Amino acid sequence: MISKDRVIPVGKIVEVRQLFGFPDGLLTSLVPRNPELVRESNGYLHLVSWNESYAKSVIQLRADEESEVIGIRIRPNFKLKLPKGLNLNKEMREWVWDWLELPYVSPYSDVSELSTASREMEKRDIAVLHEFLSLTIQKQAPVDTIGKFCSVFRLSTG
Repeated sequence: MISKDRVIPVGKIVEVRQLFGFPDGLLTSLVPRNPELVRESNGYLHLVSWNESYAKSVIQLRADEESEVIGIRIRPNFKLKLPKGLNLNKEMREWVWDWLELPYVSPYSDVSELSTASREMEKRDIAVLHEFLSLTIQKQAPVDTIGKFCSVFRLSTG
């Protein structure tokens, strides 16, 4: 659902299946049992139907949970937690706070209208990476593996 055209090469799924805990027979078991969700053709996995309930990032779900607890609508955003002893200079602190004030762009939202050089697209790129890692079993992945998904997820590479 994060991919730009709701399509992802099967080879990429097979390559990262262990990161996400997918079974070895993913394509022979999951796909035929869920034809209303996904289909495979010509080496690609296609999303058949969009389900809005699946299109919520971990950050959005956390904001929804916090909103329920305190009774006030919380705006989805990243939590900033700097390591002890890391002191940012004034310009960097201001840049970080300004960046955090930008609206959260869900990794599942359509970004075709956003410029790849915009700060909003930069924040969306971070949201995609955050979501990708949150979906892995160990909440981590090799950088080169993530890099293979740049074009699939429409990540800016500049």
